[in-house]
Amino acid sequence: MASSACSGSACYQSDRLILSHPTVGLYASEYWVRLGTPQTNEQNKCDSTAESSGCLWFYAMQHEMDSGSYSDSALHIGPQRGSSVAGDTGNQWRMNFDGYIDGVHIGGQSSVNLPTETWIRVRTWRLSYGYDPAPTYAPWSTWGVWAMYGGSDRLLGSVTIDGHLFSSSMLFSEVYEANGPCATDLVIGSLNNPRFWNTSISQGLYSSATAEYEATCKNTTWEKISGDYVHDKREVKRIIRHGQIVWQQ
Repeated sequence: MASSACSGSACYQSDRLILSHPTVGLYASEYWVRLGTPQTNEQNKCDSTAESSGCLWFYAMQHEMDSGSYSDSALHIGPQRGSSVAGDTGNQWRMNFDGYIDGVHIGGQSSVNLPTETWIRVRTWRLSYGYDPAPTYAPWSTWGVWAMYGGSDRLLGSVTIDGHLFSSSMLFSEVYEANGPCATDLVIGSLNNPRFWNTSISQGLYSSATAEYEATCKNTTWEKISGDYVHDKREVKRIIRHGQIVWQQ
């Protein structure tokens, strides 16, 4: 399908699931994701080849850190295809473990190619934490990222950021295409079973997820399959509105 050129923020379309509290005090999280290969209905397959425009597909879990008093910090953990500030993945899905501290990028990505058409469990767990030894004695923490598939769990990398714990969480699907994000070769992405661990109740389930959509495209939608198992669909009629509850436990 043809798509129009864009610039800046008009090249992005993010579909988000805002996860309900409790999120304060989280020291670990996980979710399951199932990814596909391009549907080959346009040139841009997000594979970094010459015929493809600048492109990024990203399915991730975002966590804001409890560092609001001294920095604006967040982690973005999940599979990415294409090119981003974290690196070039070409025509493979690879795990990003990155984020930002006051707008400055941190972290990177794994060199391991992730499988398609299979469920992958993405787990983020705090490995260590402490305080800077000099004023302002700012708290920091290091987080490991695992991917489980094919019966094996793999530690793919780690990232260090301001703060000790997660303070809020969401899942998101992001498309960046320099020739326009509203007509895309990205197939349906599936997300399921987000969980957290925190300092008061150990493992827990998020009680609900609320849909949010970037305004660039009107032809994307979340689709509930069952429970907290959902699809993110492109080039379709929107069936779950912005601000609507997608699932509730």
